[in-house]
Amino acid sequence: MPFTVYHLASGLLIGLFFRRWLHWPTLLVVTTIFVDAGIAFASIHVFAHSFLGCVALGVLSGFVMRFMFKWFGWLEKFFNSFYLVSGNGLRSYVLAGVLGWFIHVVLDAPTHENMYPLMPFSRDNPFLIQNFAVAELIYNTILVGGLVAYLKHFYTSSSRASGYLVAKFQIGVITAFAGLVLSPLGLRIEGRGNDFALALSQALILLGLITSLEALRKMRLIGLARYLFATFLAALATTTYLILNFHALTVSWALAATTLLILRKPLAPIKLELASKSISVIDVLVIGWFLAIALVGIPIVFLAILMLVANASKLKPSETRV
Repeated sequence: MPFTVYHLASGLLIGLFFRRWLHWPTLLVVTTIFVDAGIAFASIHVFAHSFLGCVALGVLSGFVMRFMFKWFGWLEKFFNSFYLVSGNGLRSYVLAGVLGWFIHVVLDAPTHENMYPLMPFSRDNPFLIQNFAVAELIYNTILVGGLVAYLKHFYTSSSRASGYLVAKFQIGVITAFAGLVLSPLGLRIEGRGNDFALALSQALILLGLITSLEALRKMRLIGLARYLFATFLAALATTTYLILNFHALTVSWALAATTLLILRKPLAPIKLELASKSISVIDVLVIGWFLAIALVGIPIVFLAILMLVANASKLKPSETRV
């Protein structure tokens, strides 16, 4: 199950409860990325998806992440922006590495017949669930639980640090981002698709956008007319996406692009300082969105959205009505 939101959600949910004792970013990176990186090395992929591999490779991952955070100082600052850093000793990195690896294996075992969690002691998978509907219910529960728990944690932390309006804007952006990441799960490939993920993704995008727009309106950064028009476009874009054909997806993309253009002015204060120059994050997001139609813009979109959240404290309420 390479890099799925289910692994990310499980890391958010479990990491929230154990954040005092482990390094939360390490848990997230290991469980969503490191384990499946073994696909590139067929000789260790099977071992990587075993409980024995959890210990050996989890410890190694903890040391790797410790090294990365030591030498790349911006990593801690970035994750701190999302209130994801607590434990910071070497032991917290190692514990996070082992637990992150373990969570990934446990989550994969019920749906992967060619996994051998108990190797080298057994070449069977006793955790396999034959009923896919049951497995899907479990994964969807983890998905919703992880998202809700993290959003609550983030809102509480951000409200204390930046005030409730900035926190509300950030929560809206994160919620919409979660929906955007979930969207591909609903696409029907070879007749299969997750209908729950499809509906949830578009509901999250719409709810997130409305929440962020409401925060901007209360900051007096957008007027009522722009708020209503952007909300209308967002609602139209998300409902059109549900049709799931090429023309509908194209229309949905165009409506979303129009919404972003409407928000360029109120979000202009959120800038990134690069060398001696500053660049507006919303402009990067708009460029990425237009390039996303050729796929190359997708990572730009994701990065720009994260930067909007991380730098949202630069938004200041206007003293005059818009």
